[in-house]
Amino acid sequence: AGLLELARVLKGLPTRRTVRLVFFNVEEPGIIGATSYFNSIRAKVQTETPSDQFPLEPGKEHLVGMVSLEMLGYYSERPGSQKSPIRNVPGVIEQPDRGTFIALTTTQRGSPFARRLDAEMRAGSPELETFVFDLLPIPIPDLLRSDHRPFMLAGIPAIMLTDTANFRNPHYHQPTDMIETIDPVRFTRVVRGLAAAAYAIAEPAK
Repeated sequence: AGLLELARVLKGLPTRRTVRLVFFNVEEPGIIGATSYFNSIRAKVQTETPSDQFPLEPGKEHLVGMVSLEMLGYYSERPGSQKSPIRNVPGVIEQPDRGTFIALTTTQRGSPFARRLDAEMRAGSPELETFVFDLLPIPIPDLLRSDHRPFMLAGIPAIMLTDTANFRNPHYHQPTDMIETIDPVRFTRVVRGLAAAAYAIAEPAK
């Protein structure tokens, strides 16, 4: 639903960079759709950021970043409702204990893209609450559970945008996972922020 709304909002807006909105299938059995798609474009993509040392090769595309829209709609104000696969380390990483935010998860390599995405999302949706997790040099298994995985493993800045799924939502993969459990206000804030960020990072063309 969020991706469909992004398509509606961004349609017809001229930008200097291309924005691709892709619906991947067969994620649960092993990220099959996203992996197949990435393999189909791998030869066209330059994973290094263009620079004097790595100039953009003829016929190659520079992929600025990839954002996987994971679970986006479940939130909880209850203290202790938010869990994490990573323990808090005072002064290093202190994670919220209430599930009131949307998380942007990536590795250190993806940190600049994640921080830019986060800033643009909050600028476009000021009431949006976010948390950026970008401290690890390599991803742990729980940070590879979505369609961003083949992009991240290829060295492309890749973000999993998530309400953290089973680390917050007791209805995850349960018969009780119904539309009534979605927070429509916070979900709207996320999609509004994404639309603003995509447009800003794609650089509006006048």
